[in-house]
Amino acid sequence: MRFVHDHQAEHAVSVLRRVIDLPRSTYYAWLNYQPSQREWDDNVLLDEIQDIHTLSCYTYGAPRVLGQLRHRGHRVGRHRVARIMVKHALVGVHGRKKWRRDKPDTVYAPDLLERDFSATRPDERWVLDISEFHCLDGKLFLAGIRDLFDKTLVGCGSRANARRPTGSFRPS
Repeated sequence: MRFVHDHQAEHAVSVLRRVIDLPRSTYYAWLNYQPSQREWDDNVLLDEIQDIHTLSCYTYGAPRVLGQLRHRGHRVGRHRVARIMVKHALVGVHGRKKWRRDKPDTVYAPDLLERDFSATRPDERWVLDISEFHCLDGKLFLAGIRDLFDKTLVGCGSRANARRPTGSFRPS
């Protein structure tokens, strides 16, 4: 539509519309478009939302932005603020899942290495690390076994749950 509008001095509008396969009604609806009162109000509200979002160092989400808007005297709903923020890609900082200690009666594995991570020959000491990744399909657990002598990866494995591996590690 912008192409037709920008080149209408050189060519007829009907020819330009036909070239880009644009219906007449669509072009003239775009040309004569007048924003509604709600769109005007949303743009005014957007300026306020962006100001609050910037002042919060981009940490506030829709609930906190709503509180600040109400504090400034705006009467607006939570869903409207959320809709405007989503439309303009304004996202707050998400809360992190807090780490919690296990139950008091949990038995931890003994420290067989006694915090000595040195080895004098290959295959003398191995260590294992498990990492948890949050993916679109859920969680993915990745485990790797490392030889402390030369820091090579001895084996690795991955699962969609954190159950104990049953011989699923493969040498690297």
